[in-house]
Amino acid sequence: MKAILTSIIVAALCTGCATAPADQTDLTRARVGAVGDAVSTQIALSAGAVESNPLLGSHPSPAALVAVTGAKLLLIEAYKDDPAATRTLSSLFNGLTVSNLMVAAGAATGFGVIAGTMVGVGLWADSTDRAKSTTLPKTATQPIQGK
Repeated sequence: MKAILTSIIVAALCTGCATAPADQTDLTRARVGAVGDAVSTQIALSAGAVESNPLLGSHPSPAALVAVTGAKLLLIEAYKDDPAATRTLSSLFNGLTVSNLMVAAGAATGFGVIAGTMVGVGLWADSTDRAKSTTLPKTATQPIQGK
């Protein structure tokens, strides 16, 4: 029950990214997703799950999760001026967070992966739609000549 309640709280915090300024939404979502992945991984491990990333081992220490999160945040900072990269990192890290939370709540790993993938694709689509709606073609802003 504790894992489910914690999962709900972390999920609510992750969705708070939607209130970020439009030009910072993907960057903010990526940062929250990177931290959310580590927190949700620890929650899932505490609920009896096993880590599937072979680089971390089946039961990584909290220090290892903090180190990986630091590396993710450095990666995000390195690509913060690249909209496609921040969109990708945001989708990936938030999808992983949802997957971990689903496993922590007792869902089968396969179902968690499917749910995480759906969230990642949804975030990608949202970012793409937002980018299209904020970028107007030059011809749309210029007056028609000769009329």
